[in-house]
Amino acid sequence: MAAGDATSIPEAESINASTKHATIPLGSRAELTELFSYPNRPSHQSLAATNVDDSNRHERVDKEQQNSEMSLEQTIQHYLISSILRDGYSESKIHIAKSKEPQYCNDINRQDNNNDDQLYASLSGNAAMSYSQALPQFFKIGKLGLQACQRVQVDGLWKENWRFFLPLGLPLTRHWTVELLHFPPTYTLEKDQDYLASRSTLRWRQLLVINSENKRTKTDPVLLRSPKDDRDEPTDGFQAIIDIVPIAAPSSDGKNMKDVYPYFEDYIRASLQFWASSTTAYFGTDERSAKPIIAFGWPVKCWVEANQTQRHDSNVNHTPTTPENNEQENGSDPSSLKVLSLTRIPIETDSHASRSTQVLIANHPSYLYNAGKRMASNTIDSLGEEESSLLEKIMIEDLIAARWQVRMGLDPSQDPHRILQECCEFWRDSSSLEEIHELINAQAFILQ
Repeated sequence: MAAGDATSIPEAESINASTKHATIPLGSRAELTELFSYPNRPSHQSLAATNVDDSNRHERVDKEQQNSEMSLEQTIQHYLISSILRDGYSESKIHIAKSKEPQYCNDINRQDNNNDDQLYASLSGNAAMSYSQALPQFFKIGKLGLQACQRVQVDGLWKENWRFFLPLGLPLTRHWTVELLHFPPTYTLEKDQDYLASRSTLRWRQLLVINSENKRTKTDPVLLRSPKDDRDEPTDGFQAIIDIVPIAAPSSDGKNMKDVYPYFEDYIRASLQFWASSTTAYFGTDERSAKPIIAFGWPVKCWVEANQTQRHDSNVNHTPTTPENNEQENGSDPSSLKVLSLTRIPIETDSHASRSTQVLIANHPSYLYNAGKRMASNTIDSLGEEESSLLEKIMIEDLIAARWQVRMGLDPSQDPHRILQECCEFWRDSSSLEEIHELINAQAFILQ
């Protein structure tokens, strides 16, 4: 089945603002099967991983679904509950049903027996109003990604071990920064069913938490959540991820994707508009300020470089962003953006006014432990000077980038260049070295 018209997702059919209830049509079972990569588990092949010319694929998937660990409704509810909680709407309830009648629940084991082909999301609580707008937009973007994957398949560039995977379960309406990455690893879909469960994302989460603390001064620590926030993991508001390729693949498959990037241009731009075009007012910030972006690794750096509207290198010591120290590609341009370079990329708004947002270039979070696995020892103190200096440099750059992300996310109206300089001074202070070594020992050698 073709993905269809990307603009055909209907708006919410029923919204009651006074009682905070909304009923949102999600689409047909066939559409949602593809958008949610159902079934997720490895014993079942996703639709986007099959031949697009196979007219019997829906019949085969229907048979597989009977033996799936989770139903389609349970899978959709699993990811939408995750989004709602990561947005801090802990009091809200959601239920996926084949009926328009509201049946609020956060129990993914609940089933409905109606045979209607259309599925609906019934929401109650503070998430109802915002999600009645966000979910249709998100599914529209998802269709762009799915259509791009189908074109990749038609052109013979699709790999057998790839699977279409949208950034499901992430905060959709109340987040403060955007993380631009390459592609999600397969295990986050097939094993964890959690987009934020990758090793690199979990490592970066630790750096965000560390940078919310200010141990060397008597000032109050930076808060990762507002007083009104109720999310379980406070870093969730900083980790809204856009992968420039919405394909779940083995972690080492980045080198095989360089020919597919052009297919996803519309998807990337629509995703940026959705996730980065405005900021929440949680911290009293300007609602028209675009969300700051952290761009991780070589392929993402190249995309940013091709789309930047303004480049400004602050007075900091840069490390060239090269394939050797980020991901598996060949060649580098000495004049290209470097680690800790600041630039801007355009964000299109609904009013068609061209705006842009700040982007900071960072190492890929996996660079540290990919470097560490090649070391002869698993503690920095027992390494030679060259090896220990490399790990120190990577970790300091990563801590600086994470600190900039926290500070700019909480108030994007600040001067990003001044904030970057302050972050550099903070982590390049000699008093930080002991903490940096502790972090290296904890994070750099996990692949050995």
